[in-house]
Amino acid sequence: MVDQNSIIIARSRDAERFVGQIATQTLIDRIASGERQFQSVTKDGTPVYTSVAPIPGAGWHVAVGRPAAAIQAQVRDSMARVLVAGVLCAVLAMAAALYTARRLARQLRVAVEAHVSGGERSATLTIREVAELADALAQSREAEAKAMQELQRAREQTLAQLKERSDMLDVLAHEVRQPLNNASAALQAATVELSRDGKLTAAEPMRRAELVLNEVQQSIGNTLAVAALLVAGQRIEGMDTDIDALIAVAVADQPPSEARRVQVDRQTPTRTASMEPGLMRLALRNLLSNALRCSPPGSPVTVRVSDSDEPLALILDVIDHGPGIPPDRMPNFRSQLPPRLEKDARGRRRGLGLHIVHRVMELHGGELQVLHTGPDGTTMRLVITQHAVV
Repeated sequence: MVDQNSIIIARSRDAERFVGQIATQTLIDRIASGERQFQSVTKDGTPVYTSVAPIPGAGWHVAVGRPAAAIQAQVRDSMARVLVAGVLCAVLAMAAALYTARRLARQLRVAVEAHVSGGERSATLTIREVAELADALAQSREAEAKAMQELQRAREQTLAQLKERSDMLDVLAHEVRQPLNNASAALQAATVELSRDGKLTAAEPMRRAELVLNEVQQSIGNTLAVAALLVAGQRIEGMDTDIDALIAVAVADQPPSEARRVQVDRQTPTRTASMEPGLMRLALRNLLSNALRCSPPGSPVTVRVSDSDEPLALILDVIDHGPGIPPDRMPNFRSQLPPRLEKDARGRRRGLGLHIVHRVMELHGGELQVLHTGPDGTTMRLVITQHAVV
């Protein structure tokens, strides 16, 4: 306690030593400025936090000091307790989170395993959200099963319809081709008889009629083949096929007067290869027909037989000596649809044959290539890969 002259008149500690002395200059200045709380140093040199209150009517002041070391120690103790409590809370929170995560993981595993296996859940789900998820998965599994059943039924119906259509096409092909074959045989016999009797003037129209009939047979065969190939799958089942017999049959499909122009150039000793002989006969027959039609009369058409190791394949080249394919009529083998058929100078529709050949090679996992075309002729290549036909 200090009086109006800043003299210490009372003190709680060491009163005998400091009573009657003047207060510290810091205390005097702060009292004069009217401050009530501040940091200062006592007469004995102890740092304190000081609070000052005036005594009304006397001009005296009461100054109470709390040692800064005690306050700082108290603050450190409080902070330590808060830190320990915070760490404990964090540990408890992590433990609780880990427990919750493991529990959630176990229940999610139960729900997922039940969904994957399609069976009943092996344990009761106590977490409401997980139970709702498991119910949703079960409903989706049921919906998926129903959808798969419907797709399977639709697939079976489609396959049955395709088989029925294929069978109908086979029957139609037989019913249409048989009379044409009989008519062709009759024309050939009549031509031979007329030639034998020396009636060459009448034999020539018969020969032309035979060519026209052959073209009709090929057109009908191609049309039926396209209808069958468009509904075929992505691969066909191959079988070990005699290469020479295949070429001989494809050549025999041409009119006799044209078939004599076909030559075979063998560059490999390979005798058999895996393929579907009926489809490959169709492809080779179309290439030969195109080559014979586009070559000058009497010029040879060559079937070159070779093979390759990489990729493992049988290669058939059909080489003609025609004028080549005009740039604006180069075939587009990327198209999955039949080409628009155009009429030639004689009114015959062209373009379907190469599409059939391309589709046959697709089903074999092979390739149709325009190896060369120009004024000196055209070379069409069939690459029949052996590992792709299963």
